[in-house]
Amino acid sequence: MRAAMWERVRRPQSSHLYGETSGLYRSTDGGSNWQLIDPTVSGLPNPLTTDVGRIGLAISPSNPNIIYALYNDGYYYLGFFKTTNQGSTWTDADPNNQLSNGFSSFSWYFGQVRVHPTNPDIVYALDVELSKTTNGGTTWTQDVPFHVDFHDLKFDPQNSNNIIMGNDGGIDIST
Repeated sequence: MRAAMWERVRRPQSSHLYGETSGLYRSTDGGSNWQLIDPTVSGLPNPLTTDVGRIGLAISPSNPNIIYALYNDGYYYLGFFKTTNQGSTWTDADPNNQLSNGFSSFSWYFGQVRVHPTNPDIVYALDVELSKTTNGGTTWTQDVPFHVDFHDLKFDPQNSNNIIMGNDGGIDIST
């Protein structure tokens, strides 16, 4: 099991949206005990040396060895990471920071990533814009003619090439 945790305190007059306890955790006993995936070994951002905020996490349904993690620093896009060994080691899946083009200064509010049910190279990142890669993060597009501020995305269980998106404009369904 894997889980993303982030340190967050939001008050009417101030917010604290990152911290040293943010990170990815793993359980090998069904969730009774959790261990931080060590960022100094794994290749992930280290919350002791970098501001780490919300982390979007998605495990590929068709290949559970592949997991994607979308990081922000409490405000802005920080990075997009991929593992092919269930989270032991990670690589920067967006080395050219293409995703930052579709992100805002309140990325902590979104922080979602979705993996296609049958193709682990098709991934969506949700923020102000909806970003999509068809090659595991090498290149991204943000050319989606819908309303902004994406909060959710689901794949049609009858046809996984169709998606249902929730954004500030309502619900959009592809066909």
